[in-house]
Amino acid sequence: MNIAVVRTGFLCIVVVLSQMVLSPSASAQDTLNRSCTGDVYRLMDREQRLYRSVLFGQKASADLPIGSTRTDTDFRLWMKTGTGSWRSLAEGFAETTWGDALMDERADVPPRRGLLEQRRTPTSDLLPPILQSLRALQCRLRSVCELSRVRESPESPESPESPESPATITVQVEGCLPVTAAPLVSCTPRDLNDIGFGTCAGTVDSIMEREGRLLHLLIAYDGAYRSVLQFGGGFEGFLADVRLPLLQPLWQALRMLGSLDHLPCFLSQCDE
Repeated sequence: MNIAVVRTGFLCIVVVLSQMVLSPSASAQDTLNRSCTGDVYRLMDREQRLYRSVLFGQKASADLPIGSTRTDTDFRLWMKTGTGSWRSLAEGFAETTWGDALMDERADVPPRRGLLEQRRTPTSDLLPPILQSLRALQCRLRSVCELSRVRESPESPESPESPESPATITVQVEGCLPVTAAPLVSCTPRDLNDIGFGTCAGTVDSIMEREGRLLHLLIAYDGAYRSVLQFGGGFEGFLADVRLPLLQPLWQALRMLGSLDHLPCFLSQCDE
């Protein structure tokens, strides 16, 4: 019994000492990984907003109703509180008010007309640019993952003589165009990023699967809606053609028969 107690106490001491030795480094890794993950998710969120603005369009700030929200280039959230008035609860901006023009200038997604806002166009003609936009979203999301793994551009590898990070770096995913963006300082050093952020590709796959399913539903709805409009427009012309040569004489005959009640009666049976 005494030996068991001694062994238990010894194991407890070993566990406590190991936690005291490893906890600072593990805590630092967790902190860096959480910061890196937050920055990567914010960039992915912006790419998703950009993609949806290409599909649905982005109205100008002056045309948005009160209560609408927009995000600026620094990922601060703004809400329209009145006509030409945008407010934010972000740190340092609680007392700041932006106008519509300033909001459009500093928003992360500029005003634009969406692909689905085009009129007099069948859905089949919209499929090529829509699918190309979905492909561009995949490339840009994968570029965010690539951006989180490097600090300097591949053309200028990191060296002790130039420890400062460049203002922008260029990353290129296989099969996609190169993307130039600011480096993610929170995702360095590289070894911590590789340990704590191995699910970036899985996140991209999840986003693409969800957007693909939504796009499938969206195209089906848009095709049905435009088909109904086309049928309604053609049927309206058919009704106009039927009304004039066929229905209009019948209406004239009915009006004439209805006016017979006002004719005077000259027969002897009229007095009965």
